[in-house]
Amino acid sequence: MRNYLYMICLIGGCVLASCEKELPLYGDSQSRLNFEYMTRNDSLASYSFVYNKQLTSDTIWFTVKTIGFVAAEDRKIELMQVPTGNNDAVAGKHYLRFDDAGLARFYVIKGGATKARVPVVVLKDPSLTQADYKLRIEIKDNHLFKSGYKEFSYKLLTISDRLVKPTNWTSFMDYMFGTYGTVKHQFMIDNSDKKWDEEYLHKLGIEDYSADQGFLQYWANKFQRLLNEFNAKQQEVGLPPLTEANGALVQFQK
Repeated sequence: MRNYLYMICLIGGCVLASCEKELPLYGDSQSRLNFEYMTRNDSLASYSFVYNKQLTSDTIWFTVKTIGFVAAEDRKIELMQVPTGNNDAVAGKHYLRFDDAGLARFYVIKGGATKARVPVVVLKDPSLTQADYKLRIEIKDNHLFKSGYKEFSYKLLTISDRLVKPTNWTSFMDYMFGTYGTVKHQFMIDNSDKKWDEEYLHKLGIEDYSADQGFLQYWANKFQRLLNEFNAKQQEVGLPPLTEANGALVQFQK
């Protein structure tokens, strides 16, 4: 029995030693960058000036993370726009150019750090009231960093000055409030102290389904009650009920 245990230990030691020898040391000297995603929808983002009518510009912050060895010195990072071919945002009109001198101090991975928050400055332009514009942001290769994993290599930002469907308005939100529509969205804003935008839906826990369904059901019931009252008043004066631009009736309950 003692010899049997000895043999097992000996074989196990050999296997461990063999595995240890086979593990290659990390030797890629090329540092890379990715955008940090917290959920699978994090490649998408949106911003609308409709929530902040007094602003002529605003700043959105994204986090980038390094792959590779940590450096003691500060390292410059660069971003670039990649055209989508679908209503692309215009630098200097819809957003501040990434090579603007005022942004340079933010586009840095500090010495000893593995991540940084980088700003994208959006600009209010009259064209944003007529259409939504797309800004696809990617890591620009330089002598310090190259883009990392392809699936984490970009952010697609929608910029507007009108209501747009939040990127995290999921099928769960459709289930609780019905199909999204901008008229419905505005009704929700007008009849609550909430924006019901990406930031608020994230705080509610919509993406990971941790939201309080009782709380959401309370609001769905309240919105439907207020909508019924609104439509009743409309009918009294010979006006139609609340509808979306395509004629679809606004409803919060099926």
